[in-house]
Amino acid sequence: MTTAVCLWVVAGISMAVGVGLYLPALAVTLAAMFSLLFIKQVERYIKKERFYMLVIYCSNVDGIQESLRNVIEEKKMRIVNLGIEKDTAQGTSRYEFNISTRKKFDQEAFVGTFTRIPEVKKINLK
Repeated sequence: MTTAVCLWVVAGISMAVGVGLYLPALAVTLAAMFSLLFIKQVERYIKKERFYMLVIYCSNVDGIQESLRNVIEEKKMRIVNLGIEKDTAQGTSRYEFNISTRKKFDQEAFVGTFTRIPEVKKINLK
């Protein structure tokens, strides 16, 4: 529970006690304590989504964006957002992928999969 929810619950319990509703106040107190103590322990075992920013610098060639997408999707990651910057004068592109995953992964190996694509010049994973 958030701090604001806790404050509202305590205010409700206080009002219930103030008007003589002791049994409902006790029931809400026990439910709140259960929520604060037990559910917090269970929360540790729930896999949370992790977000990363992947920036890839590469040569301008047809199909490179699809190749990059395929590598990300093969690793069972979700593309949340994509930004593209193309420099036609130098023939380069900058792809900024915001990706998410629920599992831990070897970041070095993940970055290494992109280095196998010959057009990729530089990779940054944050």
